[in-house]
Amino acid sequence: SYLRRFSDVYSSLIKEIHNDKKIGIPKSIIITCGAGGISTMGTHFLDLCTYLLDEKVNSVMAFPINKNLPNPRGEIFEDPGGYFILNFENEKRAFIDMGDDLGLQPKIEIIGNYGRIEINEITKKIIGKARKKEDREKPMRLYGLENQEFINKSFNFESINELIKNFFLLICL
Repeated sequence: SYLRRFSDVYSSLIKEIHNDKKIGIPKSIIITCGAGGISTMGTHFLDLCTYLLDEKVNSVMAFPINKNLPNPRGEIFEDPGGYFILNFENEKRAFIDMGDDLGLQPKIEIIGNYGRIEINEITKKIIGKARKKEDREKPMRLYGLENQEFINKSFNFESINELIKNFFLLICL
């Protein structure tokens, strides 16, 4: 199971994104991560994109970047890194880069019409910035308008036991 779906951290982000429209209509997600294996970590990020954009994937374009790194699960497992582009309905898209040539912490960026939310799960920080309310109806080509911070908070993920409990509560309702 993709436990981010059952985390209060991401549930509250869904509210910020879709109900409160703090960044406008979410259009794009960019995720960068060090080598983590497309099947091990990549599928979690793909699921997160469908969850945050509230859309199904229409098409995928993927490119392997495999440096034949040893798999932490053992020699019998092959899980190359790479990058992929996801195309969703309504001109929404995601770019996930987790090539074996990257050695950096994961960063998730959700981009809307007039704002963005950055999530760093390692430092446990969420920062959101968007155009001022009076600037939101101005043309998109005016990309130099001030972006005010509307969220800057630290978070802690729930324990695995709490996430599994949330999962069972949701599927049993």
